[in-house]
Amino acid sequence: MFLAFLGHYFGAHACAVAPSRFGYQLVALKFFILLLVDTAIAIGYTPFSAARRKHFPTTRDGLDAIPSKDRPARGQMGLVPRRKGCAACRPRHPTPIDGFTYVFLHRSFWHFRAFLEDHLMRSPRIRALMLVVTGAALGALALLLLMQLPHSADAASQERSQAKSSKASDEQAIRKAARALVQAMNKGDLDALMALWTSDADYFDESGKVTRGKDALTVLFKKGLAENKGSKVTGKTNSIKFLRPEVAIEDGTLEFAAPDGSKESNRYAVVWVKSGDRWLISSARDLPDEVTDVPSLAYPQLKGLEWLVGEWQDASDKIDVKLTCKWDLNKSFLLVQYEVKSPGQDPLHVSQRIGWDEHNGMIRSWTFDSQGGIGESYWQREGNRWVAATSGILPDGGLGGATIAVEFVDQNTFVWRSLDREVDDQPLADSEIKFVRKAAK
Repeated sequence: MFLAFLGHYFGAHACAVAPSRFGYQLVALKFFILLLVDTAIAIGYTPFSAARRKHFPTTRDGLDAIPSKDRPARGQMGLVPRRKGCAACRPRHPTPIDGFTYVFLHRSFWHFRAFLEDHLMRSPRIRALMLVVTGAALGALALLLLMQLPHSADAASQERSQAKSSKASDEQAIRKAARALVQAMNKGDLDALMALWTSDADYFDESGKVTRGKDALTVLFKKGLAENKGSKVTGKTNSIKFLRPEVAIEDGTLEFAAPDGSKESNRYAVVWVKSGDRWLISSARDLPDEVTDVPSLAYPQLKGLEWLVGEWQDASDKIDVKLTCKWDLNKSFLLVQYEVKSPGQDPLHVSQRIGWDEHNGMIRSWTFDSQGGIGESYWQREGNRWVAATSGILPDGGLGGATIAVEFVDQNTFVWRSLDREVDDQPLADSEIKFVRKAAK
């Protein structure tokens, strides 16, 4: 029974380890082990069966073969006449192995045990020989079973290793495709960019607007590449998660560095699908910034002017202008202070507050000077410069207007221009001032 238990355990374990290749083979081995164990039990039980027959003689023909003087009364000790046939071959009294063998071999086993009891198998030598043969067979089958287990375990381990290697290879391919996407954006290569999208791809921007289909995406990205010309894009893949072997989600970050030095970053999520040996974008979404990362609602809109923060000095010998810029009110506004000194005149102090007009969707500024003049402007960005249409009221009540252009050169230089100036419909000459950043103290 111990060997039967081993056969059952190893067979079930092997099926769990490698059901696809070795499971059925080991189930068959388990069955034959149980069959040989039952045979060994039957051979060993033969003497006990013969001894019982000596005290309680019965035959397949019932009680008729027993002398009448020795015949027990009907019903004594459970001995009753038997019907002929397969059921007649089974002993009336249960034996120690009746329940065990009946489970596996059913009625056919009792024919086999009758053969062992009624023929030459009663000889001790033959029984011993059969036990040796049975034991050898059991040993050979057990050895074969144990030899199969390492192979099945190795095969399963090899399959897991291959799957892991394939996943790692696919992840590297996705990262390579993501880098190719960034390179295409930096080069302004629309064809290379669109080659990474499926024909039915879709894109959701941060506001939730969706663009579907490769043709519509081509129009959208063509416009985007033109608007961001000169910007440097860097990308970072934060994580890649496989939903299926051919579908993966990438979470990453893109950072745009404009020619004026301002930087803007946003998170994205991309669904990659495997098409042949290539990974393509099936869907992409811009993700909003975390609320905790934004000091105010206006800050993301004003961030492009953040390079102005600091102290500046004009680079001209004709006029003396100092400019100081800093954030104000939780980065909701940029506060700019001018001090203009001209020969023979009192210094002119100008205070300007730059904020975000959510209603009109534009940057807006309000200007006040030390002589009582006031003005306001609406700003628009054009590449690496900001253009502000300005109108104001002079201290004497006159009306004035101009177009102010602030052009970024580098982190330490910008040019301020006042164009199309007029006062009470009278044109004035344009002016230009070059500013350089003052060295930090």
